[in-house]
Amino acid sequence: MDAMNEVYRLIGLVVNNSQVIEHNLAYGLSLHRIVSVFYERDSIPIKEYELIEEEAALLRKRMSEMTLGSVINFASDTKCFKPVLLKRLKSVLTERNYVIHQLILDQLELNDQSIAAMTSYLRVVVDDTNELNERLASRIRVLEKEYDAIV
Repeated sequence: MDAMNEVYRLIGLVVNNSQVIEHNLAYGLSLHRIVSVFYERDSIPIKEYELIEEEAALLRKRMSEMTLGSVINFASDTKCFKPVLLKRLKSVLTERNYVIHQLILDQLELNDQSIAAMTSYLRVVVDDTNELNERLASRIRVLEKEYDAIV
């Protein structure tokens, strides 16, 4: 059953990486809410800026209570992320949902071959979620620089 321990370890990594994706999306979208105001205007009154900061904090809290799919749909309605990244997010969501809701059920008859197939698939999903988090982190670094330039 050491092979099953690897399956469980990989499932745990998918869950962990999915949580990091959710966090990165919420953080990136809250930053975008603030900096996007300055895409069209050079300055705003301090009271308006404080309101936008509050809205961004509330947005981040609200997203922490949403499903990953809902956060991705929300992100699709903004201009924060490029369409290619949104498409990748949706693809990884599909992989994640399969791992969480269906993978084990599809492998009810465990044998060496099915365990090897699960392990192989899970390694790909772990790699995909890691890569996506790196891309989100890159976008967040850009947003943080924009934010730092206005505060």
